Amino acid sequence: MRHQSERTDITFIINSVKREDSGSYTCVFSKSEYEPSNVTGKGDNSVTLQVSAGFLLGDISLKETSVKGGSDVEFTCTVSDIRRTDLSRNLSYTYLCKDGAAVQIKLWDRRIHGAIFTLKRVTAEDSGNYSCILFVSKLLSSKVMELHGNNAVELQVHGAGRNHLEFS
Repeated sequence: MRHQSERTDITFIINSVKREDSGSYTCVFSKSEYEPSNVTGKGDNSVTLQVSAGFLLGDISLKETSVKGGSDVEFTCTVSDIRRTDLSRNLSYTYLCKDGAAVQIKLWDRRIHGAIFTLKRVTAEDSGNYSCILFVSKLLSSKVMELHGNNAVELQVHGAGRNHLEFS
């Protein structure tokens, strides 16, 4: 944490904020400099900071990792600890990612506590590492970051197949 002084106001900046930074913050003034761990006083006013993750790492599964070209492939995305988030109040978007790039998006299905992605008539070009991410109430461009879930499954497509990819 560092501070910047402008006139009589002091601004405290927390860089790379994490969930652990959540809490109640107050400010006290002293003419002497103390280590933060030695300051026991509390300010008159306080602010509460709640840091929440904008996404959850998904768990992905695939029945068969090696399929013949032209087959349909079904990926299932779930979240290990559903209690960590309130998915009932928010629209949540689940991304299927191939080699770290989002390739498909679906709304989170509260009935099945997951999302099912189907790749139709796969070809060798569909081979790769797949994972999934759940974004709560916010859509992000796939170009913003490289996305990886809790785990990945590797899909290998072999044999003949058309050079055409469809999503459903």
